[in-house]
Amino acid sequence: MLSKKKIPVLILAGGYGSRLSEKTNLIPKPMIRVGDKPILHHILEIFLKQGFKQFYILGGYKCEVIMNYFRSFCGEVNELKISNKNNSFSYEEKFEKNNFNELYNEVTISVINTGLDTMTGGRLGRVLPLLNNDQFLLTYGDGLSNVNLNSLLERHFQTKAEVTMTVVNPSSRYGRVNLSGDRVSEFNEKPIFEENWVNAGFMVFNKNYLNNSWFNDTTNLELDILGKISENRDLGFYKHKGFWHCMDTLRDYNHLNKLASSSKILPWEI
Repeated sequence: MLSKKKIPVLILAGGYGSRLSEKTNLIPKPMIRVGDKPILHHILEIFLKQGFKQFYILGGYKCEVIMNYFRSFCGEVNELKISNKNNSFSYEEKFEKNNFNELYNEVTISVINTGLDTMTGGRLGRVLPLLNNDQFLLTYGDGLSNVNLNSLLERHFQTKAEVTMTVVNPSSRYGRVNLSGDRVSEFNEKPIFEENWVNAGFMVFNKNYLNNSWFNDTTNLELDILGKISENRDLGFYKHKGFWHCMDTLRDYNHLNKLASSSKILPWEI
């Protein structure tokens, strides 16, 4: 298997986050704090703690907030690259500090402005030419999980899929009832439906499989790319049965912050 240090990790972080407008009128959604740091930083550390070193953050809406955050974080990152809107690196700096955090040793973080209104697939298409490896990982900038990335990669290579998607089976936030005559015969407050698998992000792609003609700025990753790959029977899956939660609404934001404040070990940490 390819060294994890050489597998790029792409994080989609450019959307408007309109369903969290209470927070995103000033900052992009991935910069909303969960506990003591932005959710984007938590996502980075999910990968960092499992040995990944190369990161591409695909920004758009208020991308400068993300860039400025990582500039200010430079004391713990030994190499930071920032790119301009043309996807050519224009800012690079190396840092040396006595209190350097070993977790960030040899880490490269590239923040790329992929356009304000570019769709998710279009953001990926803009960055593909920068990737020099056959495989890369991709996830969203609003989901936290204790997914085992080694197991995800093993599943990807074992099944020989072109793309492998992590899927989860979340419980419903609505109580489920079974009816019998004029009575409720059974009530389940937060049921888990056995076949209710959903996309959790945390995907592995074979870069050489992707056709450049599939991508433009209006390309939707889920409908146009993953849908096409699924139709071709080339989309594999990895079932994750541990913790996963995305921050889609204010309710999700409150839930994740409650977990962060009440847990000695964060539930998205392995």
